[in-house]
Amino acid sequence: MTDYAVVYRAARADLVAVAATLGADELARVVPATPAWTVKDVYAHVTGVAADTVAGNRQGAPGEEWTAAQVEARHTMSLTEILAEWDVVGAALEELLTREGGRWRAAVIDAWTHGQDVRNAVGRPGNRDGEGLRLAAGAARVAGPRLSGTGLGALRIVAEPFEFTVGDGEPAVTVDVDAYELARAALGRRSHEQMAAWNWTADPTPYLPHLTVFPARETPLYE
Repeated sequence: MTDYAVVYRAARADLVAVAATLGADELARVVPATPAWTVKDVYAHVTGVAADTVAGNRQGAPGEEWTAAQVEARHTMSLTEILAEWDVVGAALEELLTREGGRWRAAVIDAWTHGQDVRNAVGRPGNRDGEGLRLAAGAARVAGPRLSGTGLGALRIVAEPFEFTVGDGEPAVTVDVDAYELARAALGRRSHEQMAAWNWTADPTPYLPHLTVFPARETPLYE
């Protein structure tokens, strides 16, 4: 059974460790995965997710207005101040995750995903394995209910060391893909062009719109 509090704590610790290495120019750098935000803005967002979740302020989540408000509320704060807030609200979210587990798994996946966004923006790859990766890759299961009733056969996803099938019945198509690529694509960090280049046993075109929690990128993102 997944201990969501532990996974979230690890993702938070990783982002805090990266923060300690960042200069002012890097904090002001635009994040390619979320081009409306700078690196500092991403830290404001993940802190805001924790604060809003603990406070029960989930109206509009995870929409653009909800996330934009988190960033705007911390616009004048320094990174040190943002991290100090995250230390408090992050610990409170971990307590919530301990009590209610998977109900708030999206916040755990969000923290790991934005950790990768920041690492990509500042050229510090890392933390590409473990439970954070597994949860993010598993977000591709969103395709299951979406495929139901479409007439498309089930899709078998092989992303070593993970493997699962989405959709109804026996798999009609198999895709073999690197687990990190799947995790990034599932959260909208890859384009349909990139996803189509995976190892598919048949034409992937009908399946691509169903595989991502957030819309796929219009342009490729390489990491």
